[in-house]
Amino acid sequence: MRIKLDHQNVWFTSDYHFCHANVIKYDGRPFKDVEEMNESLIENWNHYIAANDVVFYLGDLSFDRSGKQTQEIVKRLNGKIHYILGNHDDEKDIRKLNRFETISDYINLSVPDEDSPRKRQGIMMMHYPILSWDKAHHGDWHLHGHCHQSLVKQNPEYYKRKVLDMGCNGWDYCPIHYTDVKQNMLSKEVEQVDHH
Repeated sequence: MRIKLDHQNVWFTSDYHFCHANVIKYDGRPFKDVEEMNESLIENWNHYIAANDVVFYLGDLSFDRSGKQTQEIVKRLNGKIHYILGNHDDEKDIRKLNRFETISDYINLSVPDEDSPRKRQGIMMMHYPILSWDKAHHGDWHLHGHCHQSLVKQNPEYYKRKVLDMGCNGWDYCPIHYTDVKQNMLSKEVEQVDHH
């Protein structure tokens, strides 16, 4: 899916895993239980994101199998949310929530940016990290989820490229604004790879 925005008031995040008790242990999350985690994640989200802000959520929303708690949670989240499906997401269940602007496996995003050579910044997003993406050799970025920051430690060379893991456990359990992603990317170099 391709999306072209006309402003930079854009946020990114992933892997909240609402209602998932074991993720507290797996990630070493600083919450005493699921209820505290759910409320903290919602509070952090709404602290930063306003009603008309655009949010790209890169997958793995909730482990609430009934869907009832998830329905209540997504009603409370601010913003116009574009959803990228993760490995723990069932597309039918995500669609039933009737909350998201779009639902897809990946998004190629174009954001206006006067600092970019093309005056627009391209961002390729999906749940999983990939080695090559469209226009990477022109400086387009890749944002992913799924790894909960584990790949950052295991493969630091990969993250010298214009790639970021948007898993919330790497960002103080908060969404990240476009300008913060940009600042991070400015410290990285474009790596010339296969670009047929």
